[in-house]
Amino acid sequence: MLKAGPCSWPFACLFSFGFAAFFLLGVVLILIGANQVEMAAALDLNLAQSGRLGAALILSIGVGVTVAGPLVDRLPRRPLFLACTGVAAIAGLAVRPAISYAELLLWITLLGAGVGFYETLLHVVAAQQFGTRAVRPLALLHAAATLGATLGPWLTEWLVARGEFPLAFHAVGVAVLLLGLSSFAIALPDPEAQAILETENKDMSSGHSTRWRILLSRDFLVLVGMSCAYIGVESSLTLFSVPYASEGLSLSPARGRSAISAFWFGLLGGRLWLMFRRGSTGTRYLTWISIAAGLWLVAITVVRFSFIELVTGGVGLLLGGAFSILVSLTAARFPTARGTTVGLVVGIGTAGGALIAALTGWLAEETSVLLGFQSLAFWVFLIPIGVQILRRR
Repeated sequence: MLKAGPCSWPFACLFSFGFAAFFLLGVVLILIGANQVEMAAALDLNLAQSGRLGAALILSIGVGVTVAGPLVDRLPRRPLFLACTGVAAIAGLAVRPAISYAELLLWITLLGAGVGFYETLLHVVAAQQFGTRAVRPLALLHAAATLGATLGPWLTEWLVARGEFPLAFHAVGVAVLLLGLSSFAIALPDPEAQAILETENKDMSSGHSTRWRILLSRDFLVLVGMSCAYIGVESSLTLFSVPYASEGLSLSPARGRSAISAFWFGLLGGRLWLMFRRGSTGTRYLTWISIAAGLWLVAITVVRFSFIELVTGGVGLLLGGAFSILVSLTAARFPTARGTTVGLVVGIGTAGGALIAALTGWLAEETSVLLGFQSLAFWVFLIPIGVQILRRR
C-alpha cells in the first residue's frame, strides 16, 4: 500500500502501519454505538440525541475525507498525516466524565475529521500504487477497519467495566498519537499533482475546468449516491443495533453490542472473500451482493427473528466488498484527480450517510425502532440501481 521507508523489514512495516491505521478507523466508527447506553445514562440522552452524536461523527469523517482529497493531490503527505492524527489524538484525550453535550459533540467532530482525513490519504496511496488492480489491496485495508469495528464493542465494554465511558475515547486518542509517530518509519509516495494541473490548464484554455466537468458528470453523481446509500446503512446498523435489540426484540443491550460485532465481522468476511475470490470484482458482482443484502434485511426483520446477530452478520457478509469496489471504481474512472474524486465520493457519501442515520433515528423515535431498522433496506436497493446506470455507459 505504501512505499518502503527507513525500516529493516519493509513488508512487515507497511502491513503493520496500514493495518493499524484502518483498525483504529474501525474502532472509531463504532465508538458511539458501542457506548450509547453508558453515554445516554451519564448525559441523559434520548435516541434522537444519540443519533445526532452518531451523525456528527459520520459527518465529520466525511468532512475530513473530502477536505483531504485536493490537499493529498498537491501537498507532501507526511506533514498532512501528522497533522490529522494530532488533531484526532487531542480530541480523544479531551473527553472527560463531567462533560457537556455540546463539548462532547465538538470533540467527537474533531476525532472524526482527523481519522477521515487519513482515510483518504491511504486510499489515494493504494490507488496510486496499484491503479486498476486496487480492489484487492483496498479490500485488505477495509478488512482491517472491519476487524477494528468487530472487536471494538468488546474492547469498549472491557474498558467501560474498568472506568467510565471516556476511557474508551482516551484509549483511541493514545493509539492515534502512536500511529502518527510511527509514520516516520514509512516513506509516503509523492502526490500526482502535476498531471492534474496540466489537464486542468488544457481544459481551462477552452473555457472549461476539468474539476467542474467531473463534479457535474453523471458517473460522479451516481457514485456519490451509491456511497451515500452504503455508508448510511453501515452507520445506521452500527448506531441502532442496541436499541433494536432492546426495544424491538426485548433483548439485552449486550445482545445489541454482539449484533454490532456480528455486522462488522460479516463485513470482514465479505472483504476477505473479495480479496481471495477468482473472477470479476466489478459492477456485476456489486449488483448481486447488494440485491441479496436488501432481500435478506427485509425478510429477516419482517419475521422479527430474535437471533439479531444473524440478521446484522448476514447483511455485513453480503455487503462486505461493496465499499472497496466503489472506491476502486472512482479512482479508475478519474485517474487524473484520484484524491479529489475519491475524497468527494466518500466524503459526500458520508454526509449522506449521516443524513440517513439521522432520518433512521427520527423514524425510530416517531414510529418504532423496528420500522426504522426495516427502512434501511430501501437504501440498500439504491446501490444496484446506481450500478445499472454506470453499466449503461
